Amino acid sequence: MIPISEEKINRIEDFVSHMTDEQVKEWLKEFKKKQYNLAHYFEFAYTVFANGEAGDVAKRSFIFIIKCFETYNVPIPLVNVDELKRWGKEWQKVTDRIATEELYGYKLLHVGEDINQLPITKHLFNKFIIDRSLESLFTGDRLGAFLSVLMLYVWGINGKIQKVVGTRIG
Repeated sequence: MIPISEEKINRIEDFVSHMTDEQVKEWLKEFKKKQYNLAHYFEFAYTVFANGEAGDVAKRSFIFIIKCFETYNVPIPLVNVDELKRWGKEWQKVTDRIATEELYGYKLLHVGEDINQLPITKHLFNKFIIDRSLESLFTGDRLGAFLSVLMLYVWGINGKIQKVVGTRIG
């Protein structure tokens, strides 16, 4: 499957960053109607942040990922609860298989490369690790953990989409 292009990624990032709070709320509500389990699990991920600004960044990041995969012009196949649980178990194995002495974040870059989604992976890595402007919003190791959750969704959704589109261009 052809990776999502940097041009599309940048356009989507710009679009999502300019959404009003009401548009974000409405988008999440509508998405939950289509993908309840996926939205519900991610809702849990962004409600753990006591800082409302971090929660907003998390919501917009989720929208960003979904909109990126929507560029393949196919609906994301329904993700059920058992799949989400399996993703969680498999995710640990996926990152453990990558042998690197470098930071965990670099393992995530390897995952992006392995699934042929390096542009979106680099975008997330740069935004959350390299840029450091969001660091103050997330306490302790929550920023790295959050990036791992985002990449778990990239990895899982990519697998679902890949079964539908195969090698078609994104």
